[in-house]
Amino acid sequence: MQHAVQVDLIRRIFGFVEAGTRQMVAREAEIPVTQYLAPDRYRREVETCFRRYPLLVAHASQLRRPGDFVTHSLSGVPILLVRNGQGRLNAFINLCRHRGSTVEPAACGAGRRTFVCPYHAWTYDPDGRLIGIPDADGFAGVDKSVRGLVPLPVAERHGYVWVRPSPGEAFDIDDFLGPVGDDLGGFDVTDHVHYETRVIEARINWKLMVDTFLETYHFQFAHTKSVGPLFLPNAMTHEPFGRHARMLTPKRSMLDLKAADPRTWRIREHALVLYHVFPNTVVVYVADHAVVFATWPLALDRSRLDVSFYIPKPVSTPDEHAHWKANADIVCQALAEDFAIGESMQAGFGSGANRELVIGRYEMGIPPFHAHVDAELARNVA
Repeated sequence: MQHAVQVDLIRRIFGFVEAGTRQMVAREAEIPVTQYLAPDRYRREVETCFRRYPLLVAHASQLRRPGDFVTHSLSGVPILLVRNGQGRLNAFINLCRHRGSTVEPAACGAGRRTFVCPYHAWTYDPDGRLIGIPDADGFAGVDKSVRGLVPLPVAERHGYVWVRPSPGEAFDIDDFLGPVGDDLGGFDVTDHVHYETRVIEARINWKLMVDTFLETYHFQFAHTKSVGPLFLPNAMTHEPFGRHARMLTPKRSMLDLKAADPRTWRIREHALVLYHVFPNTVVVYVADHAVVFATWPLALDRSRLDVSFYIPKPVSTPDEHAHWKANADIVCQALAEDFAIGESMQAGFGSGANRELVIGRYEMGIPPFHAHVDAELARNVA
């Protein structure tokens, strides 16, 4: 993010505080409860949002050297990512072209020169080529050149790795990210390292999990024992950029900047800077690290959140580990508070008490997200 933009956002917060107001949209919105309950809708959401869009599935630090690999299957498509000997990153469907078993079962690894299917030992290289078939006489009519692993479009940018889980032409990651990409470039975390990923599962629809990140109206009530006291109440800003959005959650310490030279203002020191990258990812920049929240649908009413922490350098001392663990602990405590409430919401949706959810003028991030999901379904009618 350019410094001028940081200054503008901070001044905007000052203006809200001085006027005793906050960012709001023109009117309330309503979301039908059926959007969280309809099995056919859920199926279509998975088939479109989680198949036809680039999804953030890894970080550069996990795939730095030739032979480094990562597997991922939460989109519903098993993916194998591997850096080849020339430094190019490849993505494939992680299924053998013989009988369709998983080729690489490990979550990650390093220095790999071949991938061997555990079922019949068909062997592939990091470019996906089929290079070995045991007892090859039994497959004399098989053309190995057309039986390589099925490639998937992949792109690296700003420290993150995106894959579209459907075979086809390459995608333009800069075009996909749009103006959000400029900000991610300003906060580039390519040289950061992966500290840990924590996994949280909740009995809620995937959209309800994403909704959690798109407003801060609840902070002062749901997070009184965790992160709530750190932030100005209900002071989030929201700026849409096509399907994506930039959000700012200012800390109380931001008000101390009034006495400082604007040239010294650094927004990450006094706010959470969040980016919702459609459909399922929220990237958050804190003072000295980044956190990626990736939501994955497991069932109509069950979702998984991967919370990945990327820090400036590897942990080398017990004190450093304690520091980063404490950071992760408080984030996950707040999420536990969110999802306990979310599970009660999901459980009550079928009661008939509410036919729709009322979305307030402060909760301005939620309606655009749902509108984009609706538009995606309308473009891809089953």
